[in-house]
Amino acid sequence: MTEIKKRIKNPILQLFEYAFVVLVVLNFRSMWLHSPDYDFINTKRLVCSIAIIGLICVFLKRRIRFKEFMKALLISVILTVYLGFHMIIRKYSLREELYFLILCIVMILYNSACNDKKYGFYTKFNNIIFLITVISLLFWLFGTVIGILQPTGVIYTTWTSNTVSNELKPVKTYYDIYYVAQTYGMNKALGITTNLDIIRNTGFFTEAPMFSFVLVLALLVELFKKRKL
Repeated sequence: MTEIKKRIKNPILQLFEYAFVVLVVLNFRSMWLHSPDYDFINTKRLVCSIAIIGLICVFLKRRIRFKEFMKALLISVILTVYLGFHMIIRKYSLREELYFLILCIVMILYNSACNDKKYGFYTKFNNIIFLITVISLLFWLFGTVIGILQPTGVIYTTWTSNTVSNELKPVKTYYDIYYVAQTYGMNKALGITTNLDIIRNTGFFTEAPMFSFVLVLALLVELFKKRKL
């Protein structure tokens, strides 16, 4: 009976863990969080979903040790005090600081309970990033560079929009999974006058640097973390 429960629980746990990782990736300034065209998702709903699914993963794993729990509690207290001072000094909103605190606590608990060697967070993170990279490269190459694929629509984003006139920035989209969010003028790069612009591969993120940041995280996992695993 115990063996049957393990067989049932493992696929369910894997499903929830992948959902947890996907939601964490979406929190890296994905376009869906910064466009009124996607009113079904916002930061509040995303953070709540991450917290709920993360705690479900911890519950299903049931392997958190008292020592790890005390570490998580201590770090959470330190973060709370730090964010309290940070909010007072920098005058940031309580809501944003609270979101960050919740994410930190959930990530610490999840890491202490669920991050085993073979099927941990880092392995799933790299699998998701690999899939995102392949999809974005296909749309970037055959869509924005060669022009075989055509955009399927236009959405409007609040990221880098005109704050003076409150005009939203139009962004071309391919099936709502890839966005042409940024171009880089060769005038700046070469210091000469030219009409040539490089279309940057932003994936489904609001800007290329954030996509690059996620890719670098995945590369660091491959280079350092997996050696220890």
